[in-house]
Amino acid sequence: MIFAFLTTFTLAIGLSMDALAAAVMQGIALKTPSWRDALRVGLAFGVAQALMPLLGWSASQALGDTIRDYDHWVAFALLCGIGLHMIHEGYQAEGPKEGVAGNRKLLLLALATSIDAAAAGLTFGFLQTSLWATCLIIGATTLVLSVMGVRCGQYAGIQLGKKAEYCGGAILMLLGLKILFEHLSAT
Repeated sequence: MIFAFLTTFTLAIGLSMDALAAAVMQGIALKTPSWRDALRVGLAFGVAQALMPLLGWSASQALGDTIRDYDHWVAFALLCGIGLHMIHEGYQAEGPKEGVAGNRKLLLLALATSIDAAAAGLTFGFLQTSLWATCLIIGATTLVLSVMGVRCGQYAGIQLGKKAEYCGGAILMLLGLKILFEHLSAT
């Protein structure tokens, strides 16, 4: 039982890393995020990370390996698009008014960073734990790490100033490249 929990928790931490990096970028972009902002980002990422494995598991039951052929391209396109938009906003005279955390952008970012969780969900039939418990642990871990990431990003944003927008966009694009490279090198 304890081994199954540790395995699930380790998986949750691994799946949360992209969301954590994106949450730090949210803290940078928002400049002075409140705890409410941090919780909003954490909830968006946590819920997406909890639901996407269910989607992946369901898709594996219906479609098998077909989804694995395209998930990395979708994550790459979304993260690069959001990153480019963030860099573009950084070049505007006024700068962004709400960072990347507008509702639509936050949803896209949460989905893009949780596509690997959907891919992991494809394999959940082999786990020795409850599907629901696994998804709950992944979501809760992501929520906590993302809230901490937003708060840490605030301090990085103070140090970097306007350059934080460029760094944030570049990091999101690098996350997209990382996901693409990992999937292409695994095949």
